[in-house]
Amino acid sequence: MRRLDQLIADALGALPADLLPKMVAFGSAPLALDEVRIRDDIKDLDLFVSDDTFDELERRGFPSRLKLRDAKTDEEVHHIVIAGSVADPDVEILKTFQGVSFADVLANSVEHPSGLRFGSIDDVRKWKSASGRPKDLADVAAIDRFQKG
Repeated sequence: MRRLDQLIADALGALPADLLPKMVAFGSAPLALDEVRIRDDIKDLDLFVSDDTFDELERRGFPSRLKLRDAKTDEEVHHIVIAGSVADPDVEILKTFQGVSFADVLANSVEHPSGLRFGSIDDVRKWKSASGRPKDLADVAAIDRFQKG
């Protein structure tokens, strides 16, 4: 079993079913889908949610923690860890990704056979470009190659 499949199973097993349609698998996960395979697999699964869904998860007993301070905006970024450790999460929920809005990412997402929604390659590219991290810029180049066919 690929790591992506295990992480999806972990997320589906831990999260309230009624909130799953309000979540989008984002980060590098869309790059590892069978239809794309820009990456062979992924290390972790990032789920993107709205502020309201994040707050609802907290109300339901999923604690949020400070993940980091954004170097560009100096804002605190909080996350909810669903699987793995706080220091090295396997599945985590975030409500911000640079360069994209949740509303746009949700609108452009597609449903995976698991029932989980996945972000579009174009939105992942926007985020990775805005991030500017070397590993993300390498993914931007791979996305560009993939899209050119």
